[in-house]
Amino acid sequence: MTITFNRHFSEKFERKDKHLILPVYPLNHNLGRTESKIPFEFIFDTGAMMTMIPVSLAKQFKYNTLPTILTTVFGGVVPEAHITVDFKRVPGLKIANKYVSGVVIAIPSNPKERAYHKFGINILGQNVLEYFNYFTDTANDRVYFQENPHPKPISEETRCEKILTTL
Repeated sequence: MTITFNRHFSEKFERKDKHLILPVYPLNHNLGRTESKIPFEFIFDTGAMMTMIPVSLAKQFKYNTLPTILTTVFGGVVPEAHITVDFKRVPGLKIANKYVSGVVIAIPSNPKERAYHKFGINILGQNVLEYFNYFTDTANDRVYFQENPHPKPISEETRCEKILTTL
């Protein structure tokens, strides 16, 4: 099987601290396609089940005022890196000129937790990446995207699994 990737649907990534960083535009309104004028840096994390953003970004886009779908505790690979998060359905994200709407993301919710203040990174996880086939061209520092015609949405049970963080 051959998959053709279109350069128009690709993003240049940066390498920072052993991570691939992609520009992502959070959406402010459902289907209004009103996104941030400036992209935010997200870690392209194929090992993370959920997309996660820090409280500061949630407040900027008023995501922290959205209804909570579920609250759970995520654990990471670093000792004492457990963090309580709220799952909220946000209007969407724009990646490589493609929109994914109605995205469920995790937002840290308990400021009394030790890891809460250390968490300040955006993670692009499988709950968003499942809507794409992608190819990472490390020779040219690009990720090519193609819409996945048969995405398998992640279940509520899977969302409660561990997320790998590098706090």
